[in-house]
Amino acid sequence: MRTESFSIIPIVPEEYDTTHADKVDWSRLNSEMSDQERKFVNGLIRYFRPQSLLEVGVSQGGGSVNLLNSIIDQPQAGLTSIDRMEVYYGDGVTPVGNDVSKTFPDLPEGKWNLIKGKDPSEVMEMLGQWYDFAVIDTAHLHPIESLNFLCVLPYLKDGAIVVLHDISVFYYGGDNGNNNGRSLATRILMTALTGEKIFPQRKTTAYVSNNELVHNIVAVQINADTRKQIGDLFQSLYTPWETYPGEDIRSVKNLLSKHYPIPLMEDFRQAARLNAAWVLSGRRTFSLERLTGAVQALQNKKAMFYGAGQNMHSILDLCEAGDVKFEFPIWDANARRIGEIYGHPVVEPNFEEQVPEGSTAIITIGSKIISSDVRKTLEYSGWTVIEGMDELFDYRNLSS
Repeated sequence: MRTESFSIIPIVPEEYDTTHADKVDWSRLNSEMSDQERKFVNGLIRYFRPQSLLEVGVSQGGGSVNLLNSIIDQPQAGLTSIDRMEVYYGDGVTPVGNDVSKTFPDLPEGKWNLIKGKDPSEVMEMLGQWYDFAVIDTAHLHPIESLNFLCVLPYLKDGAIVVLHDISVFYYGGDNGNNNGRSLATRILMTALTGEKIFPQRKTTAYVSNNELVHNIVAVQINADTRKQIGDLFQSLYTPWETYPGEDIRSVKNLLSKHYPIPLMEDFRQAARLNAAWVLSGRRTFSLERLTGAVQALQNKKAMFYGAGQNMHSILDLCEAGDVKFEFPIWDANARRIGEIYGHPVVEPNFEEQVPEGSTAIITIGSKIISSDVRKTLEYSGWTVIEGMDELFDYRNLSS
């Protein structure tokens, strides 16, 4: 791989070897990059000629096609692609990376390693490889991209190039503003990183209007200062999170603790605790103590939780973040299908047994109609009922 600094490279990436980029018939595929953005990535790869490429965020595989096309004539170059999903988020049916087989039905063995249904934190150590080029293009909800980058950085060579896509996607949404003010993750990551950065020569992403153009892609070149100043990225984790990746936070913590010093890991843990409360309480509070206190107040109330959906996951995430033991039964009508949540067994409801006096049932079902029907059945059976997350998190009532 070439090692020139971005400040001295003699090319404009999106104008370099565009004939190679144009070999793909993009009208048949589902690319989530513009033509200029694809050529920007292609130009960087064609000029720097990296040998080990990493992609985090695959979707239908348009980005994978672009990366593979850029190295298709380089026998020693290969691509590893990781996606948290098994199927395309847009339809819930199409397999992740589906576009690659359309474009390269005879792709040489070993050229592409696709890993589906895994977070980077679960696989980077197992892969055991150093990368000189990476594209991070995942959920765009803070802190996802930042956590992805922190998990990937220990496996990047000095001089490696990291492309971040959708750094301005929050401008999109039109007059209804559906996305305005959200999807900030990649912009936060970009501004917190130290390293040489390069954008396309022209701003052509018309997210607001044709007269207000913004860059939506950037490449960052990793150097010694990137690692030295990585504390800035840990500090950015204190910015309120847009989502809480409960299923992955454990593996992220385990991986980061192997590569970053204790003071930075303390920032990670504290930011995660604050934002577990913030996100999982529906932006009610940053106080994890107040929320876990609600669960602790149930310890002597012979409590049972009814419903094994997203709200139940959130309660277990809160307990994990707050080091609170959860030792309550979980009931759900679909217990046989669900089995368990985070190792906690889910069992079928039992309305036949005598309910001990003072027993409390907490309904976590999101649907008001279903929740109301369940409440009537529980109360008829003798349970004292707490219905919904609002009532659960009313610490004063529970602790009285």
